[in-house]
Amino acid sequence: MQDHCNHCGPGVNHDVVYKFTKSDSEVIKSQFEICWADIFTVLKCRGCNSVKIKHEDWFSEDTDDTGNPIVNKRYYPSAIFRKTPTWLGSLDNEWHITKLLKEIYSALQNDAPSLAAMGVRAVLESVMIDKLGDQGTFSKNLNKFLEEGYISKTQLVIFKDALELGHASIHRGYIPKADQVIFALDLMESIVHHLYLLEAQAKSSVKGIPPKLTNQ
Repeated sequence: MQDHCNHCGPGVNHDVVYKFTKSDSEVIKSQFEICWADIFTVLKCRGCNSVKIKHEDWFSEDTDDTGNPIVNKRYYPSAIFRKTPTWLGSLDNEWHITKLLKEIYSALQNDAPSLAAMGVRAVLESVMIDKLGDQGTFSKNLNKFLEEGYISKTQLVIFKDALELGHASIHRGYIPKADQVIFALDLMESIVHHLYLLEAQAKSSVKGIPPKLTNQ
């Protein structure tokens, strides 16, 4: 069967090592029957040989628009919503921004999109303060970030959209959708990668390149 693998990705072939189903039912007031089930499946990935447990459960009264029971799925270890970037290990483990990044990916792995959105906002604000110092308010920090050329006017619009997702999660109880979280993560990762790793890598990579010859 095909399933998600934290190492190989989605839609990977797995072997079913063991499967156990526990189901039951109950007649309510001698009029109608309700039923439920728990299904535990031990899966082994054919790609990397990793093993996990898939837990599915459903309840006859919890149905979708077509009247079919909604099947809830959980994995042990938890399914990774998004892999951590390969460059994360290049950052100082004790740096507060590194710790925030790791908490964000942990939140995603435990199905906590609101916490992830709040974390993205925290990382972006921390980057602004780290680069330019605290200007006193969030809006002043953002304006200074633009003025100093860390982002362009075009990027500012995208930056504000990602920040608004965090604001909505914190102040308005909004639960972001998967594509919204992916958008915010893409921006956050690009900002951190560019400002803390690419600049240093660029300076290092040009060393040893012979200078351009000038006409004699």
